[in-house]
Amino acid sequence: MIQRTFLLPALIFWLATGVSAQKVWTLQECIQRASERNLQVQRARLSAQMAEEFAVQSRLNLLPSLNGSLGYFFNFGKTIDPTTNQFVQQNIRTSSLSLSSGLTLIGGLQKLNTVRQSDFDAKAVAATAEQKLQDQTFLVLSAFLQVILAKENQSLAQQQLDLAQKQLERVERLVDAGSLTVAARYDAQAQRARQELLWVQRNNELQAARLNLAHLLDLTELPEVQMPDLTVPPAFDAINQTWTDIYEIALQRHPAVQAAMWQLRSAEAGLQVARGRLWPSISLFANISTNSSNLYRRFFIDSSSLNTQTIGFLATDFTPVINFFPSYSSREVGLFDQYADNFGQAVGISLDVPLFNNWQSRHQVSRSKLQVLDAQIQLEQARQQLRVEVQNAWHNAVAAKNQYEASLETLAAVQKSFEDAQRRLEAGAITSYDFFQLFSSFQQAQSEVLQRKYQYIFNLKVLDFYQGKPFTF
Repeated sequence: MIQRTFLLPALIFWLATGVSAQKVWTLQECIQRASERNLQVQRARLSAQMAEEFAVQSRLNLLPSLNGSLGYFFNFGKTIDPTTNQFVQQNIRTSSLSLSSGLTLIGGLQKLNTVRQSDFDAKAVAATAEQKLQDQTFLVLSAFLQVILAKENQSLAQQQLDLAQKQLERVERLVDAGSLTVAARYDAQAQRARQELLWVQRNNELQAARLNLAHLLDLTELPEVQMPDLTVPPAFDAINQTWTDIYEIALQRHPAVQAAMWQLRSAEAGLQVARGRLWPSISLFANISTNSSNLYRRFFIDSSSLNTQTIGFLATDFTPVINFFPSYSSREVGLFDQYADNFGQAVGISLDVPLFNNWQSRHQVSRSKLQVLDAQIQLEQARQQLRVEVQNAWHNAVAAKNQYEASLETLAAVQKSFEDAQRRLEAGAITSYDFFQLFSSFQQAQSEVLQRKYQYIFNLKVLDFYQGKPFTF
């Protein structure tokens, strides 16, 4: 019965970890996939791309504008023939071509400041996207460490289960030899049952941790992670630094602070744009155009045929005075010939002076000043928040280091006590109840060391993040 019971955890473990053909994920691969598949990160990157497109467009707005138009019209009833500018009372077909260009010569530097503002906006959005990516990276790092911790806890639970099984076999031998009472056998069986339950709980925790990581990586199957070498060295540079040292480093590179800084510069450039609207603007423009009409005719003089007309008489003898005038003929003019005949050009310069527009420009300047003040406050808030985060991270790392070292000392002491209890149990100098109480304390100390170890490692990675170091083991 005992052997069948012992096989149950092994069978569950084999089913849960029977993934020899499954991909084994490293931390860097997890971070890379999360950065590619996370929807929030994707949206943040799209926002950064759109902001960059706006910045490109603002720079292109410095170039002269050039626009062309082509029209073909059917007119009915009384209308104006564009080729003669005369009214006609008949159906007419016309066409027009035009090409126009404009350039702002002086405009209060609005366009240049708009370029600066859009560039700052693009950098701010890019920094925000980087912040989203780093937030997601933190989640992946935490989930990855949780999987590793769960795997080690499961491995520890398996070792403790094996140890409980050996203790049960040892107690049975002592009971059979008459050195211990039957109650000791029941205590050993109960302890082994508790260890078997603990193993199942640890396995469930492992599957839950893998499931959480699968959600972050957008995987349909539970991922298997690579177990890195996480031996904790005796000293860490990050702990030896003061939190102010780390804060000064983070202040120059933290995405949230960078985003707030670029937003402040954008607000300052926006204020200059608003002030530019108060100044006159000078623009240069040019235009070429032509048109055509189906009524357009070209007239010719027929010199071979002269017409006469009496226009009066001489007063002396009433001799008729005759005027000679030639005959005229016309023909239709081709489309391109009409375009050549009706081709016109224009060039000019204009001055626009903002005299009164319901104080809109003035109020825009006032609002822009308030936006600058708000951006300054946001930047200071980002710096304060970063300072609080770095302080907490540094103190958490120091506390985790102290707790980890204390847990190691506790484990060493409890382990000695447990080993001594094993010898006393065989000698009959300790009850089985007291022995298994020490056994439970030993197991708890082992679990505590694992928990403190990974908490310490995570806190150190947080400090690495604030210093711009990559997440590696």
